[in-house]
Amino acid sequence: MRLTSHAAPYASISRRASDGASAEIARRNPSAQIVSLDYDRTILPRTREYLSGHGAGTDPALFQADANWLPFRTGAFDLVVCLYGLHHVCGYLEALREIGRVLKSTGTFALIDPIRKEGKPPGGHHGTEVLTREELDRMLRLAGFETLMSRVSLGRVKTIARKMGVATLAA
Repeated sequence: MRLTSHAAPYASISRRASDGASAEIARRNPSAQIVSLDYDRTILPRTREYLSGHGAGTDPALFQADANWLPFRTGAFDLVVCLYGLHHVCGYLEALREIGRVLKSTGTFALIDPIRKEGKPPGGHHGTEVLTREELDRMLRLAGFETLMSRVSLGRVKTIARKMGVATLAA
């Protein structure tokens, strides 16, 4: 997962797929602070090497953490990017809620993850659940997100969401 803000931190929940997105954000906005986390500590040195070698600064902040308990204050990030990471998390809804917690009220969440076809029996990937599009849409709403864009292509969903406003949550 990559967490970021355009003058504050940008976060990435990663399985290394987010590294390229982080490097591109840093290239386009040199003042962006890149924060990357992964539950697997062995990934982090490779992440640092990749980011440093691709212009994302010499010292990106790297954390070993579980997506269900992010070690950041509430409202810390403008942007959270999670590319091919959430299906590795046990507790998808809890992770979405935690992502919502660390986003600023105007924050954006970008997600690319495998998606299961409707009618296909539930089954995991690496022992975790791969959602249908309808399940993901429902969980995003339950976690307090409004979907701005979502499309399915080649067995994966690409979604851009933002935190719902107070008026939207009350409705």
